[in-house]
Amino acid sequence: MSSLEDILGDLSRGVGALSDRATSALFAAAAAALQPAFVEWASLDDKGGKHNVRIPLLEQAIEIGFELARSGATEADLVDILQRLEWITPGRVRSAASSTAAQDCLICADVALRVHVEPDFARGPVIEYALEPILLSATERVATVPTPDDGSDPPARADALLEDSRVLAAVEFMWFAIMRLRSKPDPAAATIDEIRKRAKVLMP
Repeated sequence: MSSLEDILGDLSRGVGALSDRATSALFAAAAAALQPAFVEWASLDDKGGKHNVRIPLLEQAIEIGFELARSGATEADLVDILQRLEWITPGRVRSAASSTAAQDCLICADVALRVHVEPDFARGPVIEYALEPILLSATERVATVPTPDDGSDPPARADALLEDSRVLAAVEFMWFAIMRLRSKPDPAAATIDEIRKRAKVLMP
């Protein structure tokens, strides 16, 4: 079995070979899948305060990402929206998994737009952010696995993650999406809708 590091490297290379429109489809779908985590974080962080604009801004960015996936064009001011996404991105100073998942969601929405503003943007490595919430969730479960009764060492944590059914489902989705999109640089609406639907496995 390949190691987690090898799999992430292969996924990164696969994403790096996608067209701009295909990249928008994949990362907009990932952002949409992780949106519940962002909404939960924003609701707790806002306490009904002045930052309620965060959720509508994310929703707008995701829909623009899908618009770019379908047509490769938009009338929206992408530079302005990207700047506003940066302003509402939570930091990682908090150790809470909710803020990490919220940040990952925004990063995915950012990439769906950024590839149309910065053609040389290195999109491949960003795929790790789309998988981070499910990997963190699995890491917590793996950490509670007891040492084998025979006294042998437990499997390395990173490799043990690959035995988690949710991690496997997320990785399988990524390969499915990459293979579908690699052959469709201008993805059809039906392809985009299918990827959006199946991306739900990214949410822990």
